[in-house]
Amino acid sequence: KIVYCKSVIYFFTSINAIGQAFVDEVFGVLGIAHPKVQFQIENANSDVIFMIKRGVANRENLTNKIIFLPK
Repeated sequence: KIVYCKSVIYFFTSINAIGQAFVDEVFGVLGIAHPKVQFQIENANSDVIFMIKRGVANRENLTNKIIFLPK
């Protein structure tokens, strides 16, 4: 369960794009439901990074919970 995790790592290898609904669900809903969990993003291309940043831009409580790891 995510309740017991301190961080969740998302691997975006071979993922070229994601939608706004995905960002809202994964980072918005889960991020609010689990305020102590940190999200780590690995192997994301520039389009995926853009969508994630755009989706959490107006949510101050989420922007510091997402870490983009270098490829």
